[in-house]
Amino acid sequence: MKKLVKLFITLFILCLIPTTVLASDVHRLYNRGTGEHLYTTDVFEKDTLSNGGWRYEGIGWVSADEGESVYRLYSPITHEHLYTKDQHETTVLQNNGWQLDNNGNALFYSNGTIPIYRLYHEGIKLHLLSTDATEYNHLKSNGWNDEGVALYAQGEGTPLPPEESDSNFEPGKRTVKNFLLASLLPMGETNYIWGGGWNEADDGAGPGAMHIGVMPEWKAFFDRQNASYDYNTTRYQINNGLDCSGFVGWAVYNTLNTTDNNLPGEVLGANRQARWYASKGYGSVQPLSDNRDTTNYKPGDIISMASGHVYIVLGTCSDGSIVVCHSSPPGVMITGLTFTKGGDSQARQLAHQYMQKYRPEYYRRYSNRMDREMDDYLHNIERFRWGDNFVGDPDGIRNLSAEQVLHNIFGED
Repeated sequence: MKKLVKLFITLFILCLIPTTVLASDVHRLYNRGTGEHLYTTDVFEKDTLSNGGWRYEGIGWVSADEGESVYRLYSPITHEHLYTKDQHETTVLQNNGWQLDNNGNALFYSNGTIPIYRLYHEGIKLHLLSTDATEYNHLKSNGWNDEGVALYAQGEGTPLPPEESDSNFEPGKRTVKNFLLASLLPMGETNYIWGGGWNEADDGAGPGAMHIGVMPEWKAFFDRQNASYDYNTTRYQINNGLDCSGFVGWAVYNTLNTTDNNLPGEVLGANRQARWYASKGYGSVQPLSDNRDTTNYKPGDIISMASGHVYIVLGTCSDGSIVVCHSSPPGVMITGLTFTKGGDSQARQLAHQYMQKYRPEYYRRYSNRMDREMDDYLHNIERFRWGDNFVGDPDGIRNLSAEQVLHNIFGED
């Protein structure tokens, strides 16, 4: 009996001893379309976003289950999330239209000895959190503003290995892959606007096409439209979207620059854009006409059509069809060229597959307006190709098929 009493007292005392603080994995995800990183401890949210097109990048860090509360806020204007434990910052942001996420509850806690750095990119209007000193120092030297140690973690994370993790768009990084990453940022969330990306004088690049990252106005305008969108009713609303030359000029600008408004920008008439880039020393130009030989078209090529359109090649398929990215009514999208009007091709199937997966709202509205015919897009054209000494191809993107390119740039490899 005495032994039982002694055991009970011992167990009771043990219950009074504080236990080690429990820990939660903070998962890190990346959105190819917006360039944003999102952090969550909710496995359901992580899985839902992963299945919805976000790239899962592993565990960012391990958070304690008690400490200073960290809140997640969301801006309906810039569509960005921000993480803070600063009550004053929270109040200021709420007064400026930001909304508390997670039903107003703490998302995780700041407690521990491992610093979590916060950085901000003025051009793309996004924050990023990281415990990785190498990533932190790299971003500081590539246009991100250092906001110092914002939070603390209890344990290190387990990010995916580099070959499995998504490689993010970096403003000013002069590679073919980065050019394609840039071109897909406004995909499926930006409508075609006649004159979009041009200045008010309509003789060159406007502020939108010399802006690092996606303009918030483009997505806000897109959100207000529906399946019956008609670009003829929105001509020269230059800040609400992009036309074909504005889009290509914006993608080129983001590949070559790290800051906004470096005049004169990269926008010219669509039918002259390819030869203009060559004249500026960016690469070479070659006239082509009615040429379906797929060896003439490589990922990253810019094609100017004499009829007044310009687009970017994403790759070719084994059946000879081509996948392109462009701004064409009703918006910025991936398109698979078909051999006949109303026909099919491997490129068309890929374009529909990726738009449906990564931009479901655009696909819901406009899937019946995505297809284009090969003969129209390869007739009387000029092909621009980047010079290796200006925009290189260390990733070997030009050697890949369209399917391989899409797998690669969407982080599915």
